[in-house]
Amino acid sequence: MLRVQVICFFYNEETLARLFIQHYAWADEILAVVSRSTDRTRECLEAAPNVRVMDFEFPAGMDDRIKTDTVNALLAEPSPFDWKIVVDADEFIWPQSNVRAQDYLASVPELVTVLEARMRNVFRHNSERDLDLDQPPVVQRRFGDPDYRSPENIMYQKPIVIRSGRNICLDLGNHRQAGGTFDHAFWFEGAHWQNADPSFAVVRRVRDRRDRQSEANLSGGYGVQHHRVTEKQIIALCAARRNCPQIISSELKKMKPFPSITQLTSGETSQLPEHEDIQGWNSDDQIFDELVELVAPKTIIEVGSWKGRSAMHFAQATERFATDIICVDTWLGGFDHVFGSGSENDRLLDSVGSPRLYHQFIRNFKKSRHAQRIYPIQNTSINGARILNHHKISAEIIYIDGSHEYADVHDDMCAFWPLVALGGIMFGDDVGFPGVGPAVMRFTIERDLKFIVVRNNFWVIKK
Repeated sequence: MLRVQVICFFYNEETLARLFIQHYAWADEILAVVSRSTDRTRECLEAAPNVRVMDFEFPAGMDDRIKTDTVNALLAEPSPFDWKIVVDADEFIWPQSNVRAQDYLASVPELVTVLEARMRNVFRHNSERDLDLDQPPVVQRRFGDPDYRSPENIMYQKPIVIRSGRNICLDLGNHRQAGGTFDHAFWFEGAHWQNADPSFAVVRRVRDRRDRQSEANLSGGYGVQHHRVTEKQIIALCAARRNCPQIISSELKKMKPFPSITQLTSGETSQLPEHEDIQGWNSDDQIFDELVELVAPKTIIEVGSWKGRSAMHFAQATERFATDIICVDTWLGGFDHVFGSGSENDRLLDSVGSPRLYHQFIRNFKKSRHAQRIYPIQNTSINGARILNHHKISAEIIYIDGSHEYADVHDDMCAFWPLVALGGIMFGDDVGFPGVGPAVMRFTIERDLKFIVVRNNFWVIKK
């Protein structure tokens, strides 16, 4: 499975660090090279599960030559990562097709070893609110100069997405590289946040950049944009850019912090079954299409996926919306599966006694064009809800189709209802089952909600 490391230096970056770890939550590791700070930068970084902190001090102030040498040593260092991305704390990048980075990089031809990040400076627009440090950053500042090659943006086209183990080195400021091959069909988009909001830009650029320059930087002309900058200049620049055009879509999707089937199958897959078997129940009903048309979902969560027939129906129905579909299941089988009269093939175990249902689910999507939009979470439904809540992921449609036992149905509804986006829908099937209908009734009565029954089988609740 393809793995990605993000490398970044930090000093007094508490504000940007909180935003940074949200934007790069998808990374397998963030290597945070941290200098001794006077704020809570280190604590913010250490709280993120995918961050590894490396202590680092410049001997005599900010020295870009030393920083570049350290970056290149980290790039050359043997590691379990297939790609390494080198960014500053104010640089937020994502694949130009807006899919999970690992999935995108898995599609890059082996001969391509460097990808450019094409960043544009963003500024606070008159219409935008104060920063919410608990929300992803990119959609909070969406305005700037749309021209990548304008004088304001040209310096932020950087070759910073690098395939590991190819002897590629970066130059000062990461603006150029030595070695490597490009294919300009593959690149990352990005937002440069140096002046994204005066609430942090003034202190960051004056106290923590200008006043921290080493003699080597000043005499060598390195980091020259900070050498004489003043508070007045920064405030004036931010004010002059408050009516820039929009350059980033407000619909930009947050990348999922867990792998899609495309990424899961990018390596060794010999353990998967030889043939597809995408059997299911009620999975072809037109209600899937009707609900998709009703809410045009960005994200769908399916609780109980079995072999993926309903997930495949969702994928086909949402192709034009590029909807992400998160499938939560243990793939261990329920009570009725273990003790029922189903297919013996469905009860096959692998060499160490684990059911092969998960392998079958993955196999059913392995060659599908929808694989990069399917995200399996192999866990209990309750833990799945906790994982999604931790990552602040909501969905416009949530399909409850796990265990049909009364207590389990009610628990699943309670766990996933907070994840339904406002105006979204929670629904399920088999309302006539003795454990399902009463659980739906109890759930709606407890919350003073109403549900409808469609074709005597599906229950539907709108939020």
